Amino acid sequence: MPSDKQKQSGLTDKQAGLPWPKQYKALLSLIRKEWGLVDALYLNRMLGGGRSGALVFATDVTCRGFKGQAILKLDTANPSDWSEAEEFESHRIAVEAAPEYAAEHLPRLVHATKKNDQIAILSTIAGRGLEYATPWAESPYTQQLEFGRRVSADLLEEWNADYTFAKGLLGPRELLEGWLGYRLDPEEGRIGNFLTECGIEPNEPSFSFRGEWYPNPFAFAKRVLPLPKKTRMRAIRGQTHGDLHGHNILIASPPGSRRQYYLIDLDLYRRDDFLFFDHAYLEFTHLLNVRDKADANRWKSILDNLSRSHVHSGKSAPKGDDMGLLKLMLAIRKNWLNWVNRHEPNRLSNMENQYLLARIAVGLMFTHRGLPLHGRCMAFTYAAANLKDYLELNGIDWPMNGPALEFPAETQGSSNNARPVQVKAEKLPAQAQKSSISRTPSIGWIAAAAVLLLAIGAGGMTWWHHRSAATPPASSDTTAQVQPVERVEVAVLPFRNLSKGAASASLADVMEESLTMSLNEVPRIFVKSLQTGSGNGMQINDLQAIGKALDVRYVVTGSVQESGERVRIAARLVDIKTNELLWSQRYDRKIENIFAVQDEIALRVLIALQVKLTEGAQAALRGQSTKNLDAYLLYARGLGLYRTFSRDAMRQVRRLMDQALELDPKFSSALVLKARTYAADARFGFSPSSRASLVEASKLLWEAARLDGKVTDAELGEIKITDAYVDLLARRFGAAQKAAEKAVELVPENADASARLGSIFFFTGDYSQAIRSMKRAVDLRPIYPGWYSLYLSRAYAYQGEFDQAIKWAKDGLARVKSDTMRTIMSASLAFVYQEAGKKEEAEAAARSTLTFDPDFSVEAFSKVVPFQHDKDWQRMAKAMEAAGLPE
Repeated sequence: MPSDKQKQSGLTDKQAGLPWPKQYKALLSLIRKEWGLVDALYLNRMLGGGRSGALVFATDVTCRGFKGQAILKLDTANPSDWSEAEEFESHRIAVEAAPEYAAEHLPRLVHATKKNDQIAILSTIAGRGLEYATPWAESPYTQQLEFGRRVSADLLEEWNADYTFAKGLLGPRELLEGWLGYRLDPEEGRIGNFLTECGIEPNEPSFSFRGEWYPNPFAFAKRVLPLPKKTRMRAIRGQTHGDLHGHNILIASPPGSRRQYYLIDLDLYRRDDFLFFDHAYLEFTHLLNVRDKADANRWKSILDNLSRSHVHSGKSAPKGDDMGLLKLMLAIRKNWLNWVNRHEPNRLSNMENQYLLARIAVGLMFTHRGLPLHGRCMAFTYAAANLKDYLELNGIDWPMNGPALEFPAETQGSSNNARPVQVKAEKLPAQAQKSSISRTPSIGWIAAAAVLLLAIGAGGMTWWHHRSAATPPASSDTTAQVQPVERVEVAVLPFRNLSKGAASASLADVMEESLTMSLNEVPRIFVKSLQTGSGNGMQINDLQAIGKALDVRYVVTGSVQESGERVRIAARLVDIKTNELLWSQRYDRKIENIFAVQDEIALRVLIALQVKLTEGAQAALRGQSTKNLDAYLLYARGLGLYRTFSRDAMRQVRRLMDQALELDPKFSSALVLKARTYAADARFGFSPSSRASLVEASKLLWEAARLDGKVTDAELGEIKITDAYVDLLARRFGAAQKAAEKAVELVPENADASARLGSIFFFTGDYSQAIRSMKRAVDLRPIYPGWYSLYLSRAYAYQGEFDQAIKWAKDGLARVKSDTMRTIMSASLAFVYQEAGKKEEAEAAARSTLTFDPDFSVEAFSKVVPFQHDKDWQRMAKAMEAAGLPE
């Protein structure tokens, strides 16, 4: 129900933003009075949770001393522990300690107030609006990696440029007590109770975990065993944020500006504290956020791969999606080491000891907190693993026996879902749980509100790119013949050795092997190769005979010639049926660059094949996006998986694209494909929140559009195609058409640009334009996907040309390869037959639809078709229901 304030102002729920949290209702009237609010205070979206379950919002406000977008934190605090003056003082000290750093990265406190045990804090950041900002923990992996490095470096290099040394030499327990305070007290702290609950005596020196011994960090901190004097160290002090988890770092990407980060919520800021705590805090909270339900074996594997001994031993790397996570953690640690090497190279052991102790302290801090038992087990073993590294680094003998620590069986599992560690268990407002940022690179949607995405629900459309296997219908539209082509077979012939000597012969053999292996990585391209050792004895100029013998149409051949330190390599791709030279190139390079030449030849050959046989000109455009063969092969594999449209495939594609982007961070096509997987998640209901998936897609498109200003017209055109798709999902038809038309202008040879424009014309009711654009797409792409046929069929049906509509509907159904798409195509075929007056055929198509998806309903299908005019949808819905499809 709208509030009285909303009723008075005439605002709807959507216009008013998120509801005010009920638990902080008593604060609102005091805030209005003390802050001098003008009009309402709009809660745009949730930014995350802070200490003790605080709620942090992006808000739009006009009040005394400020107007614009700001950060609102609502929290509870012991009245004796908090005062408005202290809050302002904390911010003031943090800003004054490093003014230049603060001006760019720290919040400015505007207002703070308290009522009973509740507090409200309003702060702002340097920047151009919070709609451009995303919490670090919710950012794409590439941004997490980039800003994890930047933040970890800047904390020391800029915020603590004036770090100091503590007086005298300090033992490790003094540092732990400085960080942990009362948490180590048996009466006030909860760590001892946790150990007792786990069956471990708090003073037990060690325990076992998954068959390996670990020291007890609580017993270590409580001085159960003496330590040698050599463990005393010079400790460094400075400023710590104190609560540096991934939701207290905002990443902003305003248009026309460099991406920047901001630290928010300085409530736990401390000056003259032992350093490195923030680094450890950021590391562990991120690990806990993304692996909060990891079972004991997986968690131990993560700890093993982060251990000092593992890093220095070169043992095997982890498998699966833990690789990227660990790379992120090690990147943060590497920046710490780089700082030490620059500033304190002669105190490396002291610095490493302090860093290890900071990680032990963070692990114990979270063991003390009121987390579920499973999370506390993770925190305690994290502290123990780092203590084990500390003991080994210092050559300290420690007892290696003790009881076993087991994770609670009922909570074991695997989860990669990120969530703020510190948010309380109480349920947040439903709308607040779905925080988002509406961002896309479309100029027409720069300031789009999250409310537009809310309207989408789980519906919308998808690219519907599939592994097509057909020849296009004749341009006259007399028939729609389908001739499946399951794979493209190519022969790679031995490269001729034009030089004398065994070395050159080996080089020629290697060229053949390298090309064969690389091309075989690409879906639908199958390579046949002659025996390498017989290459020089064959008449390889007789390509027609070779093609017939190997039953292939396409042949790759070439030559190698050495001259001193240089090598000349020639390569060509030939269609032996038409005797057409599809591609050729000659390379004259230093012999030391031979591997780069191999990669480039493989890349250009496979792109030429894709241009000729499958993808059309867009394959060449995507090939321009990277020069890294391995990155492109990952992309090609991902594109094949994407077209299967399964939940698991979307996850796999994202992992492949992350790997590709690690190899080439500027590979815009990989970012776009990753964005399309999130759109598919939203379209097919693969994610709990379609809105969140679409927001993620928008952020990736925005990232692709920036790329340091080095995006080509071809790359921007590809981005605009997806941009138009997202606008269409939001039913922003004008913006969608504008983006698609821009894509056609930028890349007129890209079939998908014309096809996307055609789909927009269809949904806006311009059927003749839809047919014209879709037919152009068919002409541009040699083997087009089924969704091209889908829109041609529908557009012809709405124009009353039913013969053409039926032919194209059948054509599309024959092209698709997944039950998901067969469901959509069969339902459309039922519509077309019903419109054509072919009742029996319509009912048969409806029955086929239900075999592909027994749960199909016309109501659910409505989410797939964002018509601009309801009458157009009603026409399709009535025809489907008449054909026998359930409402």
